[in-house]
Amino acid sequence: MSKIRIQFIKTGNIKFISHLDLSKLMERTFRRLQVPLSFTQGYNPHPKISFATALALGVSSEGEYMDIEVEGPIDLNILKEEMNKQLPKGIQIVECIYVDREEPSLMSMIDYG
Repeated sequence: MSKIRIQFIKTGNIKFISHLDLSKLMERTFRRLQVPLSFTQGYNPHPKISFATALALGVSSEGEYMDIEVEGPIDLNILKEEMNKQLPKGIQIVECIYVDREEPSLMSMIDYG
């Protein structure tokens, strides 16, 4: 299993979708691209996708981050290109990198000060 950190931009009219809708949008995009996501265990498994923060409705950003866990190796350049083809106007993937699975979660790394 590997962890991938994805930086993306959220601008234009897409800034008016909620965090829950953004989460579902990303999940559907990964499913369409057949990305081998890792899933939680239990009765109702969910893909292991986590966002740094929940951006307020109507706010655009040029520095949003999410982590995904995948089962196998992925070419990150192809992932970036294919995601940018699938995602709606206003969301653009900037960078994808592998990170150590032991690295702290995105939420714990945020410093509001």
